[in-house]
Amino acid sequence: MLSPKVLGSAIKYSKNGIEEINQFDENDNLIIKGNNLIALASLLKRYEGKVKCIYIDPPYNTGNDSFNYNDKFNHSSWLVFMKNRLELAKRLLRDDGVIWVSLDDNQAHYCKIIMDEIFGSSNFVNDVIWNSTKSVTNTAIISNSHTHTLLFFNKKEYFIKNRNKFRLEEDGEGFSNPDNDPRGPWKADPFQVGGWRPNQQYEIRNPKTGVIYRPNENCSWKNEYNKFIELWNDNRIIFGVDGNSGPQRKRFLYEAKEKGKVVKTIWDDVGTTTNGTQHIKSLFGKSIFSSPKPEQLIKK
Repeated sequence: MLSPKVLGSAIKYSKNGIEEINQFDENDNLIIKGNNLIALASLLKRYEGKVKCIYIDPPYNTGNDSFNYNDKFNHSSWLVFMKNRLELAKRLLRDDGVIWVSLDDNQAHYCKIIMDEIFGSSNFVNDVIWNSTKSVTNTAIISNSHTHTLLFFNKKEYFIKNRNKFRLEEDGEGFSNPDNDPRGPWKADPFQVGGWRPNQQYEIRNPKTGVIYRPNENCSWKNEYNKFIELWNDNRIIFGVDGNSGPQRKRFLYEAKEKGKVVKTIWDDVGTTTNGTQHIKSLFGKSIFSSPKPEQLIKK
């Protein structure tokens, strides 16, 4: 069953229109209609170990899906269905590849266990929670408004070495320049951190109010004293906007842009399934299938 199959009835869409073809160019983007297990197996010869990113949106096993596959397997059949496809997906991934899987509460946690087995639990990155709908189900005890997206790396060590590539561009929200610092907009970060460290216990005097500050119990200042003096002399230590608070550290926008913004697990800024449906209608004049993912989600 999983031996490579010939892809037939190929049609190419280009700026010249639609044409039938019998071979593919290396740079062609492929949309394959058919059994996805057979399709994945047929791609191995050409793409094994070459794919950087896989995103799959499998049946949620609820009986509500509009595609012509069984979206209400018995539980064990669904698990086997997923396992077979995830094993092939792993073979397609590069060493630095990633896979995202969207599911709801019914199966996400079971799928996580399968993926732990196939990809290794150490390669699990996170369960991203997407706020997928704004509507409320009034008949529900608690109205479900989210979708799970499980993220695994093929080999996490590649992510560790290149973690900054996975950060978002800093948008500058919350940065300002009330003191006209020539280095530009900045944001005040706490100068206190949790945990007691003997070399980071010292007094800091507010030059305006004369109040002396010490770290709270079981806390420390963010840096040792010599580094604090260096920051002080560089005009990076402030005491609130009005100068009447405890010590804070300036973090400049240009520095934040260099590092990027760490991605968080709650995504509520990438649209909803309603946005996805509207986009589909704008392209095809009608809704082709239910609950499509918005383009913003995939881009992020």
